Amino acid sequence: MARPGRRAGVPHRQPRAPRPIVQGLRGLRPRADLARPPRRHRPPPTTAHPVTRPVHHRPGARVLVLAGDAVLLIADSDPGVAGSCWWVTPGGGVDDGESAREAAAREAHEETGLPVAPEQLEGPVAERIAVHGYSDRVLVQPESFFLLRTERFEPDRLAWSDNENRRLKGFRWWPVPELPEEVWPADLPRLARWDGGEPVQLGVMDESTVALDRAELSRVQDYLRGSAPRRSP
Repeated sequence: MARPGRRAGVPHRQPRAPRPIVQGLRGLRPRADLARPPRRHRPPPTTAHPVTRPVHHRPGARVLVLAGDAVLLIADSDPGVAGSCWWVTPGGGVDDGESAREAAAREAHEETGLPVAPEQLEGPVAERIAVHGYSDRVLVQPESFFLLRTERFEPDRLAWSDNENRRLKGFRWWPVPELPEEVWPADLPRLARWDGGEPVQLGVMDESTVALDRAELSRVQDYLRGSAPRRSP
């Protein structure tokens, strides 16, 4: 079980050089008027994949779990890409019949062990569309972010699925001013300062660990041209 303030067995990783935006996504936005955020460092993608991967679309919801000036992050990876590692907020897909807020509360409980009621969540604080090319698939996920303010606690992985146990490496409470370079979303410090009002529009964000080929990119473009972020209370 990971302890707050420690890396839960995840080795220290030096920051890597910034990676350019996938050329085919440059300037491409869904119908909603979304602005692209500035880029931060992240793992450089590989381009080696044997066949064109399936492209999946689903809405998602995520939670910034804040305790004072620290945010709880999970070390994620792509099992098909050796050495891949980045940090993310708790979250996942929205099930049928759920609102984004309900899904965010459920995912926060499942991934951290902390019981969370939907009404405890502030926001949505931000919206975006994440494009992530994994070694076995491409995920296009319109996401809503919520904020949970809490006391620091010791998270657990008791409810993690087999897939999560393969991918996720542990927890750490990160001071917001000291976030690692390999953190998604890159605008997390900005979201942690949210104090009400309309959600921040983060736009279309490419977070691929395996770069998209032309066929995959075309399918993603077709989806983005006809989509808009799903906003649920």
